[in-house]
Amino acid sequence: MIAAPDFPDIDWANEDVGRLAEIFSERFDVMVQKKDEVIDRLVEENKQQADEIKRQADEIKELKQEIERLKAAGGRRTRRSRSYNAREFKDYPRPEGYSKRRRPPDTGINESMTHTIQKTVTLTYCPECGGRMPESDVGYDRTTEDAINGRWTRTKWRVIRHYCKVCDCQYSASPEGVLPGEHFGINVMSQVSCMRCLAIPHEKIGKIIRMLYGRFIEVSNVIHLCDTVADQLKPLYDGLLGQLAGADIISGDDTGWYYNKLHWHAWGFLTAYTALFHISPSRSKAVAEAILEGFEGIIIGDSHSSWNDVGSEVQRCLLHYFRDMYLTLRKNESAEFRAFFEELHGILKTSISAWITYGEQDRRVPRRIVDGLLKRIDDMTAGSYTDKDCIRYVKRLRRERNQLFTFLEHDGVSYHNNPGERVLRIFALMRKVCYGSRSIRGIQTTEILTTIYSTCELRGIDPYRFMVDYLSGRLKSIPMPERQACTAAAA
Repeated sequence: MIAAPDFPDIDWANEDVGRLAEIFSERFDVMVQKKDEVIDRLVEENKQQADEIKRQADEIKELKQEIERLKAAGGRRTRRSRSYNAREFKDYPRPEGYSKRRRPPDTGINESMTHTIQKTVTLTYCPECGGRMPESDVGYDRTTEDAINGRWTRTKWRVIRHYCKVCDCQYSASPEGVLPGEHFGINVMSQVSCMRCLAIPHEKIGKIIRMLYGRFIEVSNVIHLCDTVADQLKPLYDGLLGQLAGADIISGDDTGWYYNKLHWHAWGFLTAYTALFHISPSRSKAVAEAILEGFEGIIIGDSHSSWNDVGSEVQRCLLHYFRDMYLTLRKNESAEFRAFFEELHGILKTSISAWITYGEQDRRVPRRIVDGLLKRIDDMTAGSYTDKDCIRYVKRLRRERNQLFTFLEHDGVSYHNNPGERVLRIFALMRKVCYGSRSIRGIQTTEILTTIYSTCELRGIDPYRFMVDYLSGRLKSIPMPERQACTAAAA
């Protein structure tokens, strides 16, 4: 309570004044208490800072003493002054022949399996004007590696530069069997590309090369070799793409593919002697229309809508019908669908039997048989059904009525699409083993390499030998089979 003599003019007997004095007294005590707490906290913080400064000063003093000891020892660290995390095994004696010097990295070459040769390459005539080149001793050295005759060979080239006075330019020849600017030869590049088309991962390709030749190739080099070969084969791929429009019969199909975990589609277009692949994010008919622009022949495909507006006529794969019918029969055991199944199954089997019978006699199936089969289809679709699967098949038959028996009206047309599916098996294997592509560049490389590889197999040509001959400049296109070439020449 505030003392009364300090304020003589105030009536301290008044209750309100007394209450007000008590309130001010309580608040004053609280403020004094808070002030004492702040002062105590500041004193404690100052004390901690003083202790930290003292500790740091002691560490500085110890470091200075350590520096003085190092200077007295001639600048070398004593065993006692080693870092606290030094490994204990360093104090043990080293084995005989041990050296602290850093060992050279492993180059991945087994020298015992490597054959080294030296060659000199010169120019006799100018590549521009055709004039004879003067002799020269100026040149540069270059080293290449390749698998020659089943042995890893390192070739040290001496490339001679020649100066043509007519062209006022300097020229030098390219080493044989090596693409410009490349280190590895065309034999290894072709082997790596063919192994990739066999669905072998990049990592295992490098291991296979090492097992065969004692030379380890990094994954990045394997990818680079495949991309380089694909760049060289790109004009050939474009030529095959342009030839599709002139084909008479094309078997088309697609399968799944992955691009950076996204679901894409690998399209396959198969003719008698050409297999072309294209990877696209879409499965719409726009892809088939773009690839087969100008195509007026017969397309063989499944019941997907992508083949509806391609070519002049379409042959639906009857084996897809059989497969879908049997799968539906497992789920639907109603008497109505079973009767529908038996009738449609009999129609399709009759068409195939007629195709085989007349094909063995080298005769075309008579038109009356085709009309009879179409009438049976019309009778089925004209019926009334309550089963949902029967209704679904009726809609499908009405839509594809004129696309079921195209193979009976034209020679060389099959009733199934198995060749197109078999040729796409290469993508199914690569998808399971390599999980697709990680870049657009990888997709382009896969398209080109698989197209050339599969086309060579269709024409009875060794893909590896063809790639070597093509990269070396001995071939400009994939040769046709002898029988096909003779037929084309006679025509």
